[in-house]
Amino acid sequence: MRKKILIASLLFIVSNILFAFAVNLDPSRVQVSLKQASSVRKNLTLSNTGKEKLVVKVYLNDWTLKEGKKEFVPAGSTSYTLKNSCRIYPTSFTLQPNESKTVIVTLLADKSEVNSQYGVVFFEAFGANKPNQSGVQVGGRIGTIVYKDIEGKSKISYVLKDFKAAVDGNILSIGYSLSNNGNILLQPKGTILLVNKSNEVLFSEPLADSSVLPANNLEKKQSFPLGKKLDLTQKITAILTLDFGDDNIMVKEYAVN
Repeated sequence: MRKKILIASLLFIVSNILFAFAVNLDPSRVQVSLKQASSVRKNLTLSNTGKEKLVVKVYLNDWTLKEGKKEFVPAGSTSYTLKNSCRIYPTSFTLQPNESKTVIVTLLADKSEVNSQYGVVFFEAFGANKPNQSGVQVGGRIGTIVYKDIEGKSKISYVLKDFKAAVDGNILSIGYSLSNNGNILLQPKGTILLVNKSNEVLFSEPLADSSVLPANNLEKKQSFPLGKKLDLTQKITAILTLDFGDDNIMVKEYAVN
């Protein structure tokens, strides 16, 4: 899917000069599974759909997750960095209006590699015109997220604890802690159920998507409207199901009342 961004969407104005340029990057995500001692090349294409000549530089960053959102840090900052197994060519170029250029990203796996690695290839673009006397130059960046796994070496290992659920009026609130002790990104698909002592389902809802990087923890909290108040004089149990893929499913129960 093409990803479009208006780099200077704020239409930045300096000394009566209007800067505005837009680019398309395709693809926005690359996911590969490599055999040990192998490599693969992927093409990333940047298109200048604006009216101004651009100067572009291309570089690698790591990314982390904070409260479920990606934060970008310099390459080499994390234990799962692509710094030593990603080659980018070219790393700089100019882009005329309505012109497209392709960058080749080569991903490598050595003969003893087992752990997954993650990063982002950023394209940082600026108008080719020199900044004016104020020294201000408008630019921005857009990136392709890269996921690299090693074929046959993925290890799913986790610890879930402190699962709790509570009903207050017509709101269900849940929380749990999930530690990723494996070597791949965990992206479990979750469901929460409420059942009575007769195993009648009173409520069922999927959880919001979440991800946990290797050697990281997720503190999950989510609330759901129930639509109607439950009879809390009867026994109600919350059932949490997390599906990690490859038939790896975890189920936890908690007595709501």
